[in-house]
Amino acid sequence: MVVTDVMEPGHGANVDGGGRGISTATLLSELDRFLGLAMSTGDKRSHSGRRDAMSERDEQTAAETALFLLRNLPPARPAALAFLAHTLSSQVSSHIRGYSSGEGSRKNETQDEGLSGQLESLLGDLLESAPGVWGPLVSQWAVEQLGRWSVEWANTVVGRGDATLEEVVAGWLSCSPARTLAALTVECVAHDPDTAVAALLDASAASGPALDWLVAHVGCSFPATVISRVLSLGLRSFASCHGRPPEHQLASVNKILNHLADRHLADIRRSLHAILLRTFEGATDAEAQASVPFLLCLAVTSRSRAVLAALTSGIDTLLMPSDRLAALANQVSWWVPRYFVNHCQLQEMVVHLVLDTGGSAAPSILRLLLQALAPASKLPGSVGGAVNNILQGVVSEICMVTYMRRNSGPGRIHIPFLVGLRGGGLDGSDVGMVVGGKAVSPVAGLVEQIISTPSNETLINHLKQLITLVVVQQGPATANTTLGHLLRCSTKNGASGHQEILSAVITALVIIRLLVEGVFQPECAHLFGAVKKVNFASKEVKGELLIQANRQFNSWVKVPQSHTSIFHMGTIGSGRLSQHNHTPMPSSDTLKFHTQLLLNTLSVCCAAQTNGEGASTVALLLVELISPDIMFNGFPWPEEYIKFTFERDLAIKNTFEDFPVAWHLLEFVATHRAALSYCSVLVRALTAALTAYWNTCPFATAQNAPEALFATQHLLEVMVTAQFLPGPLRVLPQMVAHLAPFEMVCILQDVWMFMRDHTPSPDRWQELPSGYYQRAPDPPLVPGYTDRIQHIIQSNVHKLGHLMSSMVNAKS
Repeated sequence: MVVTDVMEPGHGANVDGGGRGISTATLLSELDRFLGLAMSTGDKRSHSGRRDAMSERDEQTAAETALFLLRNLPPARPAALAFLAHTLSSQVSSHIRGYSSGEGSRKNETQDEGLSGQLESLLGDLLESAPGVWGPLVSQWAVEQLGRWSVEWANTVVGRGDATLEEVVAGWLSCSPARTLAALTVECVAHDPDTAVAALLDASAASGPALDWLVAHVGCSFPATVISRVLSLGLRSFASCHGRPPEHQLASVNKILNHLADRHLADIRRSLHAILLRTFEGATDAEAQASVPFLLCLAVTSRSRAVLAALTSGIDTLLMPSDRLAALANQVSWWVPRYFVNHCQLQEMVVHLVLDTGGSAAPSILRLLLQALAPASKLPGSVGGAVNNILQGVVSEICMVTYMRRNSGPGRIHIPFLVGLRGGGLDGSDVGMVVGGKAVSPVAGLVEQIISTPSNETLINHLKQLITLVVVQQGPATANTTLGHLLRCSTKNGASGHQEILSAVITALVIIRLLVEGVFQPECAHLFGAVKKVNFASKEVKGELLIQANRQFNSWVKVPQSHTSIFHMGTIGSGRLSQHNHTPMPSSDTLKFHTQLLLNTLSVCCAAQTNGEGASTVALLLVELISPDIMFNGFPWPEEYIKFTFERDLAIKNTFEDFPVAWHLLEFVATHRAALSYCSVLVRALTAALTAYWNTCPFATAQNAPEALFATQHLLEVMVTAQFLPGPLRVLPQMVAHLAPFEMVCILQDVWMFMRDHTPSPDRWQELPSGYYQRAPDPPLVPGYTDRIQHIIQSNVHKLGHLMSSMVNAKS
């Protein structure tokens, strides 16, 4: 029996799919049959999940009757949902027991998926038709069942108790009933975020850490809503418990944030900064005053650096006004008795957080502390003393760690704060401009005096002194300080700057050419991770005559009446190859630092150009240096080219393998979108070569070929960044790690067909007022490009099921 319409509340009759009214006798008959089957089920089947006590036919009939009553008889909805919950619990129990024992019934799995599919389809239709009526009911029921299952099977869903949150999410989504209820929860949040998220968090609070996986899963679809509500709930609990909430609450918040940090770090940063900004808006409630201690404890208890990175990113901009630092200082006396034992505990926590801060946030933290010490900040003396104690604590901790590690034996000492300062730290001029306005280096101080002196005669005298100081103080430290300070100084009219000085010395386009060509030269390639080892020794040609070389072979015995005229033909090339001492490969951190410097310099040079000329120059240089042929280098993607360019495609693929920096340059070009069209030949060659590789790959999964998987994933990410692949095709980089080689071939073939029909050309992108480029209009997507992708997602639904919503939304 199939019924498609919903009976609205208050009506006495319903209408089926054909428009015929359902009689009262039919409803009573179905109700009687349901009650009879439910009673027999309660007598025969226990709550332990045994499925052999009731026949499959009776179980299927009872489930269909419950679905019918759920749609058509409102008073029977609680009973129908209770029976369906009992049936789904039985299926979950069977699934997990089969998973734990290594034995699973394919027949039961098929039956479970059938019922789950019917339930999801029915409740999905009801949510679409009347979200205000069904949303609260379905969300409350779904999260209650998932919470009960999560608590009951917390330690067995993955097979061990120490599983990560990612493994727990994957384990539950592999179970058909749990996957169905999770999808219904996501759909309820889409229709009514406030009610559904409130029900989800209430169930999470009741179930404890066991339901963290569902909150994290829903957060992947609605990151801003879930992150803000999770942080708000954690802050409320922290404030009510005076800084001593149950450990699992902070651990749950951290696990959820860490799970979402890979793709939604920006949302986490905005939510954390919103909590911090509320402190400065004059709010006097307990939650506002507990915001900073809560954020500190959250960062300290986090096992990953994601939360700390999100919190410290841009922290100097938030706290730069002196009144905000003073506001925080006024709250310290209120924090200490409630959230910290004493001031020393608070100081130690801040010191350890500073040492754990790395990346670009490290210079910002140090700059913030130094500016708080500057006389120009006009902060109270107590604030300056506290900041001074923090800086001394940081230095003392670094010294202690260094000496302890050195005495304990050889080994590398890793302090994220120092690594961040080395990558983009402050030089002498920066520190000098902060501390009292006096530069640390005398050279930088003299430069400051030169710029502020209008007299030409005095300027000449100062320049003479500057030359003398540079001669006396030889070394890279002085040069860096002087150059950095000069680039930050302005002239009398305030017209000179870094861009003007750079353009006055040499044009940006020439610098771009020198940089891009240099990274592929043997002398510099190893600095960016090139794998080919090149012998840099110069070849010297010796002017030795061949007759002189033969005179060295005159000691052999002459045998009478025999051929003794042995002639030496000379030395070919450099003679026998000897073992050369190759230049050692830099560490991974050094390679990343070199690559980042290269990209930063290219960004500065490209920013000086108009209409994206700099990025287009980089793209054309890549084609010139990497492509060994000038034929078939246009924009189109015809399949007829493959048989003529196969060798060239392999050569281009090998170049990207030998020079990893080529991937970074291609990604740099892709960020300018329209410029990647000039690299169409490189993208086309990589696609063809990788398709040929996966077509003959002998492995069962793509993960067994990590190099080819890396190249394929980066290639698709580049195409998505440049908007070569619109709509559903943008999820392809997230899929490739879970596919088999033949599925990779299908995906790359679909990409090729799309690019063949939609030739990438620079005129297809338009420049926005912000300076970025946008593809307009977005090319239409016919089903032929996505049919196989949808089939692949359905075949790997336990791993890729969360991507199906993107396909459906984009298709609609």
